[in-house]
Amino acid sequence: MHASRVLVLASRQNNLSDHIMRCRLLIVFFAFIVRSTTIFAEIRPADCAHAARYSESKRGVSMLVMQNGRTIFEHYANGGSAGRRWPIFSGTKSFWGIAALAGVRDGLFKLDELVSDTITEWKSDPLKSQITIRQLLSQTDGIEGASRLHRPLFTARVISRFFRNFCAEN
Repeated sequence: MHASRVLVLASRQNNLSDHIMRCRLLIVFFAFIVRSTTIFAEIRPADCAHAARYSESKRGVSMLVMQNGRTIFEHYANGGSAGRRWPIFSGTKSFWGIAALAGVRDGLFKLDELVSDTITEWKSDPLKSQITIRQLLSQTDGIEGASRLHRPLFTARVISRFFRNFCAEN
């Protein structure tokens, strides 16, 4: 075999070995990174207790921390308890957004569907009959806020009616 050919083959062999070694190192590095992020993502009870003390000092009433479907930490203060409802008014906006996206993901509805398809009482109202779920969630629906909506009985009736109608259709 010609010397230049042997040199080229040896060079290719070294390049291949280097490539394999780099791939192995990359895989080990990636595995380390993945493992490290799961370690950092671990919720520690001491951190939860610190957050609960802070919440309590700011008049917080309850704190529940869950991870992978398990309750990791639960704390109540300032009159809060597991069995007591607490009016959080606008705080529910973030919950409804997450719940709606879970419903979209599960194929239960689309954000651009009309709310009046579920709350049929809205069909006769010229404004409400055109409101989509997306508009309702983003508060671009044109409906004025009303303090009476914060009353527990009214809110419970509206939410109950929405889900009762929605579940009856599905």
